[in-house]
Amino acid sequence: MHHLGSVSMRRWFFGATGFAMKILSRDSCRKGAIGVILPLFIAACGGVDKADETVGALVVDKDGRGALRVDWERNIGPYSDFLRPVASEQIICASNAHGEIFFLNPADGGDVHAPVQMQDVSGVITGAVGCDGETAAAVDEDGVLMVYDNQGSGLWRRKLKTRITSPPLVSSGNVFVLGHDGRLSAYSTRRGNLLWRYVSPLKNLLRTTIDSSPLAVNNLIYAGIDNGVIIALRRDSGRVVWNKRIATARSSHSFANILDVTTPVVRGDVICVAAYQGHIGCLDVNDGNVLWRHPLSVSRRVTIDRDGARVFAVDISGDVYAFSARDGELLWRKEVGQATVAAFVSGALIIGLENNTMAALAPDDGRVLTTLNMNGQVSYLVPLDDESALGATIGGGIFRTTFVF
Repeated sequence: MHHLGSVSMRRWFFGATGFAMKILSRDSCRKGAIGVILPLFIAACGGVDKADETVGALVVDKDGRGALRVDWERNIGPYSDFLRPVASEQIICASNAHGEIFFLNPADGGDVHAPVQMQDVSGVITGAVGCDGETAAAVDEDGVLMVYDNQGSGLWRRKLKTRITSPPLVSSGNVFVLGHDGRLSAYSTRRGNLLWRYVSPLKNLLRTTIDSSPLAVNNLIYAGIDNGVIIALRRDSGRVVWNKRIATARSSHSFANILDVTTPVVRGDVICVAAYQGHIGCLDVNDGNVLWRHPLSVSRRVTIDRDGARVFAVDISGDVYAFSARDGELLWRKEVGQATVAAFVSGALIIGLENNTMAALAPDDGRVLTTLNMNGQVSYLVPLDDESALGATIGGGIFRTTFVF
């Protein structure tokens, strides 16, 4: 069981209260406090040479093979941890602090459409942006959901009754929004009418992670809601297919009951999630049967290998874990102490570190295969496809990275 250190406590506090702090100490900025909108400088992103053989607690294995490569990089302007990119099958979308939405080609980072300037934004964008190539949706700090077509024309706006800090999911003609009050709402992208709404019976308005968007797979919507619960709903009706608890409170203290769940990750018939101050675990995607769970506090989504055999996670102290996805056996633990995010790609587990570095770890045992210096701290990293990952730095850089042998 891991306890909160001073840095982790700052991360938790700012994210849980959900207030948009404008000024952080230099140390807090370096540590990447979750849930805080930072006054960021515009900085270039990308790899700039192999790092030294010793990176913090990491030592590159003398027999390590392969290299990390940045395939492309884009700087989209003032950025914060809220404004992470979102990738669909054919497009990447991202927004900056000026309310511009960028539609990027995953292959080369080029513009698929001209950037869209969101009009009449009443506050800072806190829900990032979701898109499917035809429609983009974002939520501002006042809880206004704004939907645009890919030419920048506003389709509709709706004032929500809750705060949103996760990107909306735009999929198959619908916009799905998960609020701090545990409500998951589905709207028509074209007309803006409410199609259905799931209301969680347990509400907790304090949130700790902004990595908690809904996930669409086939005809179901999966979402981690507050209080350690993950649900599967029918996409067309919002009917609950299953509802399972993956995390339980370890204390009667109100703050200890905050167990918001990260964005679910599905591979085959396994779905894996983690909860802040809670547990990490995997479930059967068909009936929600809990396959296993372990006490571990995680604030970013987990990542699974291509065979659905291993699940990897970074805990709030910055260490990296690998578990068997089927039975939860701990395969290895890397005491890094400064890891922030992780993504599995073919041949390696890529991690971002607080010292503006990425590293590739061997999935079998956590050996450090190679490292790469970055011009900015990697604040976001998810698989883009089997071969590459999509990343972002807190300076405003969006990039694609690949591990090559």
